[in-house]
Amino acid sequence: MMIGHFATLKKRQNFLDIRRNGFSINCNKLVFNIKKNSSESGILKYGITVSKRIGNAVKRNYIKRLIRAVILSNKKNLPIGYNIEIISKKNFKPQYKEFQNDFDFFKRKLVNRKWKVKT
Repeated sequence: MMIGHFATLKKRQNFLDIRRNGFSINCNKLVFNIKKNSSESGILKYGITVSKRIGNAVKRNYIKRLIRAVILSNKKNLPIGYNIEIISKKNFKPQYKEFQNDFDFFKRKLVNRKWKVKT
């Protein structure tokens, strides 16, 4: 699914590739697994993971909607050319403001990151 210059990750293999070959940025309520996308540098690909441990389907879908809303509101500020997996942590009451704070922290960390290639 394309949203402007965004695409969503759907396949399990893509998520596993990000976890194996990328790096993580740990925030208060979210964990961001990031891998630089070498093949399609003009597109940001993202995937959202919410575990069954978080709660029932209603709560998990609500969390995914909040994360998508934050992504769309930060559309112009997010760097393109990355594959990003966004994982929600458990034991909290989801709020838009908390997710927005985590995205701001993530953007600052990503800008300051020095790229090191895993071998």
